[in-house]
Amino acid sequence: MIDRSNCEQLGMLVKAHGKDGSLLLRIANRPSGIDKQLEFLLVEIDGLLVPFFIEFQTPQAAFTVVVKLTGVSSRNQAEEMTGLTVYIPKSPQGQNQPGQSRSPGLTGYMVRDINKGNIGQVTGIMDVIQNPLMKVMATGKEYLIPMHKNIVLKISKTKKTVTIRAPEGLLDL
Repeated sequence: MIDRSNCEQLGMLVKAHGKDGSLLLRIANRPSGIDKQLEFLLVEIDGLLVPFFIEFQTPQAAFTVVVKLTGVSSRNQAEEMTGLTVYIPKSPQGQNQPGQSRSPGLTGYMVRDINKGNIGQVTGIMDVIQNPLMKVMATGKEYLIPMHKNIVLKISKTKKTVTIRAPEGLLDL
């Protein structure tokens, strides 16, 4: 689980923008907008911070940005996200920037969900403060899977597999 104390509130998703699932993000106290190098945003859904990759962002005004998030591909999906609060990780001095990928020994391992079967292959690990995320590529989609003890059930070095129990909806985005 992502610790909110290691994040700062960026703003709020205020409305759907267009038909492709883009959203208008109203930014609080940051006239500079979103750092162009930031790969993802954390959206608060049911009290939990859920990471979404940023496909693109377009500044609209001093405190508004249109963002397209991976997994949000229709106006209806975007409308369901309106009113949600958005956070970004704090970046402590002297540490790697959150969101940077590193590739430990899991790169290339096959990820298998106990309910849905094979998901895809690990392409790296994203360092998010107190919540590393496994990047998994599957038939044109990239998933971010939290490396949490309740999700990652087993890592087999001999079989080069990671067995997970994905929470409901995680693989549906």
